Amino acid sequence: MTGYLAPYMTRLLIAVHDHRDVEIGVEWGRALAAVLHLPITFVTVVDGPDDEATVAQLELMARDMLEIVVSDDRLRGHDVDYAVLVGDSAVQLPELAAGQPGSLLILALDRDPESERSLTPGSRLRKILRNMSGFYMLLPVEARIPDRVHSVVVGYDQSELSEEVVRIARVMAGSLDVDVISVEATEPGQVADEAFASHRLVMEARRIQARGFASRTLLAVARARDAAVIVVGSHGLGTSPELLMGRTTSWLSHHSDRPVIVVPQAR
Repeated sequence: MTGYLAPYMTRLLIAVHDHRDVEIGVEWGRALAAVLHLPITFVTVVDGPDDEATVAQLELMARDMLEIVVSDDRLRGHDVDYAVLVGDSAVQLPELAAGQPGSLLILALDRDPESERSLTPGSRLRKILRNMSGFYMLLPVEARIPDRVHSVVVGYDQSELSEEVVRIARVMAGSLDVDVISVEATEPGQVADEAFASHRLVMEARRIQARGFASRTLLAVARARDAAVIVVGSHGLGTSPELLMGRTTSWLSHHSDRPVIVVPQAR
C-alpha cells in the first residue's frame, strides 16, 4: 500500500525550478527545519535542452546554483544538501519522494493561471501531483513566514484516510510544544435538516466541530488559532482540480494563505 507516511518524518524535499522557488524554499525551509528538526534537500529537475544550453550544461549550471543556495547564511546551522535530477519532473519528483519514506515534498503554488506552479490543466505542478503517492505540501508563493509554529490544523471526517491525516499531523508536532487542532465540519446535506439545525458547536483547545463547508471552516480555524499549516486528506484522482485533489483540498489550494499538506488516498 502506498500513499501513507512512515511512522516518522525524515527530511524536507524542496523542489526548486527557478529563482522564485529558491527564495520561497530558503525562507520556508529554514522555518520548518528549525521547528521540525529535519534535514533539507533542495531538488532541481533538468527536463531537457533549451535554446541556450544542452542537458549536460543545464545540469552543471543547476549544480552550481544549488551549491550557492545551500551556502545561504539563513540556512547556517541546518543540515542541508541538494540533488539534481534529469528527466520529466512529473516523474522524477514523485519517484524521489516515494523512494524516501517519511520525506515531505514541498511544492510552490501560484494562483496565476499562466504559471507552471498553478493547477491549470497542463501545468508542471498539475502533472507532478497526478503522480504523487505520498504526502506533499503546497506552499502558496505569497504565504507569510511564521515567527513560530504555534499549531497545526487538521481536517477530520471520521474516515480511514482522516485517521491517517491526524496521525501525520501528530508526527509533525512530535514532542514539540505545538498543538494539533482537529476540525470536523458538518456540511449542508450531510445530515438531515433537523440534525443540522440542532448540531452543537464544539470549541475546545484541540478539537472543533462546527456547521460549515470543510474547506472554509479549516481556513477560518487556521486563521483564528494562528496555525502555520493545514493538513488534509485527498480522495480524488480525476482530471479536474476538484477530482485530482478532492473538493476541500482544491478550494484550499486556491484560497489558503498558508501551506497545505495533502495526504492522498492510498492506492
